Amino acid sequence: IASAKFNNFMEVDHIFPLNGIKISHKSDKYLNLNHIGNLCYLSKRNNQKKYNKLPNEHINNLYSQNETQLLHEFLVQSFGNDLRLKNLFGQISNVSSFNNFLIIRSKLLIRNILRGVSKC
Repeated sequence: IASAKFNNFMEVDHIFPLNGIKISHKSDKYLNLNHIGNLCYLSKRNNQKKYNKLPNEHINNLYSQNETQLLHEFLVQSFGNDLRLKNLFGQISNVSSFNNFLIIRSKLLIRNILRGVSKC
C-alpha cells in the first residue's frame, strides 16, 4: 500500500495505471490491468512520482526532471528498453494492442525468470 512518505521500499506498480489508460468506456472493461504482464516493482518514490501517468508520460517527466536513477529503475523494471514494448508504451489505443503488450511483457518476464533459475 502506498503512503505519502518517499522512500526506496519496493512496491508493485501497474505499468499502465488503473486510472490512466482510457480507450473507450465500452472497451475498458475488457482490459486486464491486474495481469502479471502489467505489473512491475518500483521504489515507492518512483511509484508515487508516476501516479496515474501512462508509461511514456512518466518516462518523459523523469527525463525532463533529470531523474536518471528513477528513469533507469523504471526502464529496467518495466523492460522499457525492449523495442517491442517501447513502441507500445504510448500507443495503446485498443484492447488488442493492450493484450499484445501483455503477451510481449509476459514472455520477457518468463525469459528472465528462466535465466535466473538456470544460474542456480
